[in-house]
Amino acid sequence: MGQEDKNIFRKGLAELTPYIPGKPVEEVRRELGLKGRIVRLASNENPIGPSPKAIARMKGVLGEVNFYPNGGCFELRAALAERHALTPGHFVFGNGVDNLIPLVVNTFVNSGDEVIIPIPSFAAYRTSTVIAGGAPVEVPLRDFQIHGEDICRAVGPKTKMIFICNPNNPTGTIMPAGDLKSLLTALPREVVVVMDEAYYEYVGHPCYPDSLAHLRKNENVIILRTFSKIFGLAGLRLGYGMARPDYVTEMEKIREPFAANRVVQAGALEALEDYEHICFVKDVHEKGKQVLYRGLEDLGIDFVPTEANFIFADLGVDMECLFPQLLKKGVVIRPGTAWGYPAFARITIGTPDQNKFFLDQLATVLKEFQ
Repeated sequence: MGQEDKNIFRKGLAELTPYIPGKPVEEVRRELGLKGRIVRLASNENPIGPSPKAIARMKGVLGEVNFYPNGGCFELRAALAERHALTPGHFVFGNGVDNLIPLVVNTFVNSGDEVIIPIPSFAAYRTSTVIAGGAPVEVPLRDFQIHGEDICRAVGPKTKMIFICNPNNPTGTIMPAGDLKSLLTALPREVVVVMDEAYYEYVGHPCYPDSLAHLRKNENVIILRTFSKIFGLAGLRLGYGMARPDYVTEMEKIREPFAANRVVQAGALEALEDYEHICFVKDVHEKGKQVLYRGLEDLGIDFVPTEANFIFADLGVDMECLFPQLLKKGVVIRPGTAWGYPAFARITIGTPDQNKFFLDQLATVLKEFQ
């Protein structure tokens, strides 16, 4: 490619790289020719799957997919408003949270505005900021945690937005309520804080903040949540944001008109109300977390205690060496290399059988490196 061709592209793209998701099972099978079992614990998916009631509801609308969906998600908007004690005007919907992140950035961030991003965290924050012409200001985590005082020190006259992934991806740690309150109190009024709470439903820590309480006080917070995780609808893509109605009004001006499809809207409505299934998923998750904790400890592996549906663990071997060997055993996890932790991996908490299979294969492979 010549220099004249490079000038065609938008400024800022040169400093970006494509997002690399967890390796799909089909790709592993195709590349390695594996015939046996493959367990994917790489993308923080719900291993149980969606509510059977949600599946039935979605099957019922398949005959209507020739019609465009309700662009405003009217029924879902009303259900969520009642659930969270907000008004319908507090909500905006997207094709997953990763569709809402650029929507939020493009609504608020002008060229040259600074956006504070803790690192390591979700890569989409930085990507969206750069595309909008903003300037990412990276704040390293301490002890794998986001600290409010570190964020405050990074705030300057050009600061427009702060992203806080809570629980944080990939570490699984939380910013506690007191820390968030102090941060919001200290910030200038014109700074918007985006709380990415994709893993909110998995949290059991008593110090986890009630971000909705800050929103109800009309504070400058935007809360992002998803139907991909606890509700098991990752393949259909649906996320929602909660913000002040005046913020939502501006976001709606640039929102994709049909970001949430007809099928997922039907499934989400049913999934919200199936408390029995949600409790079952959470029970499997909590038990699985303890199994993985014990299994990793038995292998002498250090890990970060998690409030999400994954564990960030130091496997003690460079993942460039370890990852291919695990793939050959039919295990797909997420190497920590992209976050600057080459010996770490992010491991999704699976079903009892998946967790056992992972621990068994990990133990076998680690012996080869001793």
